[in-house]
Amino acid sequence: MATIAIEYAEAGQPDAALQVVPKINDASAQATTLMAIALVYSKAGQPDKASATFSQALQSYQGIQETSDKNRILQEMIDKSVKAGQYVQVFQIAQTIEDKFAKASALEQIATQAVESGQFDILSR
Repeated sequence: MATIAIEYAEAGQPDAALQVVPKINDASAQATTLMAIALVYSKAGQPDKASATFSQALQSYQGIQETSDKNRILQEMIDKSVKAGQYVQVFQIAQTIEDKFAKASALEQIATQAVESGQFDILSR
């Protein structure tokens, strides 16, 4: 189901993709799918829908039980958000990291990417 939802989103039909998401039973797959949909909304210039979908992705992320899956999904969410220039969202993701070293590492990665892309104002938030 996650593959179908992502295909809808990539085909420019993120609303249809969202209709498939409730049928995804795995929290990891649901979180990554919602993140992909949020990024499609963002690229399409629909920040409100992107933000709402991003929030759903974070909720799904919280439902992941396995630590290794949680860490992997978190890193994927950070990487995708940074590549899409979604620094506000990626800072929100980083704030969910419990391990202080991992959080510092993620924030450093985000700050570096923001500086490299000229997004200096985001660092003052």
